[in-house]
Amino acid sequence: AVVSTQSTGECQKVNRTWYRLSSDPSLWKTLCCKPFYRLSSNVASGQLNAFRKHYGEIPWRLVFVERFRLQHNWLQGACHVRTFEGHTQGITCVQFDNYRIVSGSSDKTIKVCDYFIFLHNVCQRYHPCKP
Repeated sequence: AVVSTQSTGECQKVNRTWYRLSSDPSLWKTLCCKPFYRLSSNVASGQLNAFRKHYGEIPWRLVFVERFRLQHNWLQGACHVRTFEGHTQGITCVQFDNYRIVSGSSDKTIKVCDYFIFLHNVCQRYHPCKP
């Protein structure tokens, strides 16, 4: 039988036995591996490493909750648009990791933003080197 993800969370409220069964990490790991919640291998390894670094092991229920929210927000269009300011022409490329956002522009400048500082709209602008 198929049980919805919401029902799986509700099972924890029935009694101790159901709580124990629905708290089993293998259940949440299986849900994370379903195609609907699966992430690309690079993104998935980054997510798992972050959880492992913070908790010492992988808390699969929390991993699933994060993936569920990501999928739900994506489908509902519940995202936050951030505007890059400071370039005088259009942005031609953007690259990011867990810590920085780097943008390149047709104005031949590069902006390097610390992700957390970027949330406050403060970035460093670099001009091209002149030969």
